[in-house]
Amino acid sequence: FNVIDSEMLVSVKNDDVTSQKLKLVAEDNDPIWREESYEPYSDELDSYVTFSGMPDPLDDDSVRGKRYENWLQNYHRVPNSPKLLWSYDDADTAPDIWSSLEKDYLFCDPDLAKATSSPIDIQTGAALNECYGPSFNVKSAPTWDSTASTLTELFDRSFIVDVANCRVGEGCQPAPYLPQSYDHDKMILERILFHTPSEHKIDGQQFDMELQFMHCKGSGGALTPGCRPELAVAVLLKDGGASQKDPQFLADLAKTAKEVGPDPKELVKGLQFQALASEIAPLFDKFYMYWGSTTYPPCYQRVQWYIPSQVVQVSTGLIAAFKARQGENVRPTFALGTRPLKFLSAEAVSHWTYRGPRGVENWGSPRFPWLAYTSCGTSADCEQLPNQAARDVCLAEQRMQSPINIYTNECRPNVDYGGRPCVQQVGLRPVFWNLGRSSDEPLKVYLKDARIVNHATSKALIEIIAVSLLTHFGSPNNAYTLTLVAPGKALPVSLAPESGGCNSWESCKTAKGYAAATLTYQNSIYGLREIVVRTPSEHTIDGVSAAAEVQLVADLIDCVKCVCAGWGTAGYGGPRWCCCSPNNNDKSVLIQSLLLVRGKGPGPGWVSGLASVAAQADGAPAPLVPDLLFRDIVASMHPAMNKYFLYEGSLTTPPCTARVQWLVVKPMLEVDDNALAALAAVTVGGNSRPVQALNGRALAVAGTVQL
Repeated sequence: FNVIDSEMLVSVKNDDVTSQKLKLVAEDNDPIWREESYEPYSDELDSYVTFSGMPDPLDDDSVRGKRYENWLQNYHRVPNSPKLLWSYDDADTAPDIWSSLEKDYLFCDPDLAKATSSPIDIQTGAALNECYGPSFNVKSAPTWDSTASTLTELFDRSFIVDVANCRVGEGCQPAPYLPQSYDHDKMILERILFHTPSEHKIDGQQFDMELQFMHCKGSGGALTPGCRPELAVAVLLKDGGASQKDPQFLADLAKTAKEVGPDPKELVKGLQFQALASEIAPLFDKFYMYWGSTTYPPCYQRVQWYIPSQVVQVSTGLIAAFKARQGENVRPTFALGTRPLKFLSAEAVSHWTYRGPRGVENWGSPRFPWLAYTSCGTSADCEQLPNQAARDVCLAEQRMQSPINIYTNECRPNVDYGGRPCVQQVGLRPVFWNLGRSSDEPLKVYLKDARIVNHATSKALIEIIAVSLLTHFGSPNNAYTLTLVAPGKALPVSLAPESGGCNSWESCKTAKGYAAATLTYQNSIYGLREIVVRTPSEHTIDGVSAAAEVQLVADLIDCVKCVCAGWGTAGYGGPRWCCCSPNNNDKSVLIQSLLLVRGKGPGPGWVSGLASVAAQADGAPAPLVPDLLFRDIVASMHPAMNKYFLYEGSLTTPPCTARVQWLVVKPMLEVDDNALAALAAVTVGGNSRPVQALNGRALAVAGTVQL
């Protein structure tokens, strides 16, 4: 450092001629740079800083450490050299050399950070087709809360709408924000940047303009001046001709473009962010998402970008107004590289997830319309219902929720378990599976809540899937649940439309045999609806979860409505309810559950077969395993079905309806590690509801299960 001090160049006056010469301050022998409170640039001192921007942890020189801290706080430029402001068009300060202008601009280096930088050229063919984005309060697409902020305008190499109005020493005003979601914290909007032309491209096409909504992380209602953007929303605009009608907020801002200067001013009186939000939010029905950086120095990394696929048309005059003020202010595009690019859809207001604001802990909250899922929540959620009768039903259902922890110690006479619960023995309760016509064709595999990639799938089939999901499970989930559908309908063969329907009262009474696979339990018949795979298991055994759980979901076949010849003229009112099974059960759904654990062997062939095609499944049911029949699953379960646990519970997904009979097979099925990993890979953070309290319900064990 003494060498550096003695050799430092300073400006001195000598006969009114400015020259450069070596000089120390004679009075106190202190170098000028120390009086000015910052160090000169030196390679030796700079070597004390690692690539991460932190001091070398292996260097314990405390004196140099203190000098480094002082230098870090005050270093802006090499003394006596002019500071160069970055720009878009000047050869000495253009984007390709931003990294050489300031030490803080290191990640603007197009070679160093090209694999993580923005903007990019969005190649639509490379986008991963997924159903929903991160879960916001109302939609997966950006929906801002607290939108009444007053907006000001300024110009700093770009036309800027200042939303948070941050000032050093004064702080920032409360600003609109995106609520916490599945994969990011609460994000507060700082400012909106205008670029002409667009920085992002789609399939090589550059558009005429781009708006960028820059957000910083914040827990409160306001930001800290100089915050680091972590989420950006970009909207692309193109020239729609001279007569194109413009969004009102853009038309108002364009009128003031010539007046905008470096100091923030409210040039459009009364303009609030809600005027922008109402125009922007509808664009996010379909949108792209990727991880990149800010497109201006210091080129902050790890910025999450949302870009709607819809491009907004604006007038020629509007684009000309902004371009006349700021010229071309774009950074060149970077290759996407190995980063994932996702194409996402907005979610409906009734849509739920397993994590985030719409996750398990909030299923019962009023964020869902009509308080539809209060049975999934807490007693406080029930209190929001409009009348006492509804509240009583809600509270009763909340005490019957699934899944549960199953304890295995069976109750025995004169045995004291020290206060621990035990499972009651109820003797023999046969379970009988009838395959029906399920062997006529293979099981079809699909992912619940996933986009249907095969666009040739009929609209009618899509509607059938949607209605079925909503009818039985409320809104579909956001966890991509691997599901199998068996062929056939849960109607008696003689009453099925292909068999001529019901043509007499006698045929109703004597109908036997069902097209779908059916399960007989306690003198009631249930028709197989679907088979779902959950990873990890929802039920736990003595507090331990399994790697996966296969649930066979069946609906109670109670009665079918049919028209019998002659009944209409005999005064019986035409259509009659023809009871076709001897049901004496009030459980509308029965779910038989099989737990899968890691084993040394390959496991059943149907599991490995399903695992091998799991990654190929999308939202349309398809026979991905051509030889997979329901009888294969039943046959593999047979050795394990000698004993099972039973209890009354609920659906484990919204709306969490009670009156569900659960049969959890006690022996677990051993499955290969690779197969389990493949099954788990299709979910998004797991698709299992946490264990619920037993609340005094009877837990029993039954034996001698028969096929």
